[in-house]
Parts: sequence; structure tokens; C-alpha cells
Amino acid sequence: MRRFFVLIALVLFGCGVNPGTNPDPVDIEGKVSLAGKEVNGVTLNLQVVGTGTPVSLPVSKGAVKGKVTPGKYTYFLSQASNASAFKAVPEKYREGSLERQIVIKGAGPVEFTFE
Repeated sequence: MRRFFVLIALVLFGCGVNPGTNPDPVDIEGKVSLAGKEVNGVTLNLQVVGTGTPVSLPVSKGAVKGKVTPGKYTYFLSQASNASAFKAVPEKYREGSLERQIVIKGAGPVEFTFE
């Protein structure tokens, strides 16, 4: 009898829950700059604010490209291949901030600036 109630509970809680679907990822490419200079050898992280899917993209010679699900994101930098370049990144740019957001609507060029 106990198994029956567990089964019913699983069916009730598992059915009818539709988390929705995200749109297909789009190709973006753009520039990443810190204090007006191109960034190299770090990772650009897009953290979901509203809709979207988190993504991490490598930055090389100030350029970034990859697939991103359209949505609203905050963005920040993390260490990758160039430890010395990451040391130059101020602490406030090493995590997402609601004051620093971008909306990806579709494929195309984007610009990520860290003043």
C-alpha cells in the first residue's frame, strides 16, 4: 500500500510540470575589452538573469565567438590559458553583476565592455 502512495505522489508531482523550452542557440561573435584594451586568454561567462542557458566562451585577442541561447545575461571573466591576463582583471569583473547585463536576441555581433 505504501508503494502505491509513493507511485501516485511521483505521478502527480512529475506530470503536468512543463519547464518550457529555450530557443535554439545562435552564433554570436564580438569583442571583449577591459578599460578600452582587448582581453586575451580568459573566459567570458554568460550567467542567466531571466531566460537563456549559461555558457562559457574563450576570449582570444579581444575576440569571442560561439553559440548562445537567446536570453538575458550578466557577464564576467574567469581564468583560462593566460593566468597573468586574469590577474589584471579587477575583482568586480570576476562575477556577474545585475548592473552589467546584455540581451542576446539573435545571431550577430556583440560587445562586452568592462570599464
